[in-house]
Amino acid sequence: MVCFWLLGIECIFLNGNLSNNDRIDLLNEFYERKVRILVSTDLGSRGLDFPFLNYVINFDFPLKTSDYLHRAGRTGRNGKSGTVINFYSEKDESLIKKIQESI
Repeated sequence: MVCFWLLGIECIFLNGNLSNNDRIDLLNEFYERKVRILVSTDLGSRGLDFPFLNYVINFDFPLKTSDYLHRAGRTGRNGKSGTVINFYSEKDESLIKKIQESI
């Protein structure tokens, strides 16, 4: 369940096709910092709390502002700062404007 990206960077994939036990095992590896990169579907946007998480990268922009806030909220917790990097296209601009206005 651990994969290797180009340049030998080790990462974990978290998605809904995994059994609950497999998900727990993978999340423990990430929490214990045995693996430093977690790639996830929206499954990982809620309920996960990693106090050391510094970055969230959205490969696809979410469809709703609440989904964006849940994804972004995985970083910068408990008064710490965090960075969210977004890849987006023109179709996402109205949602981006709503998010900017709410900030």
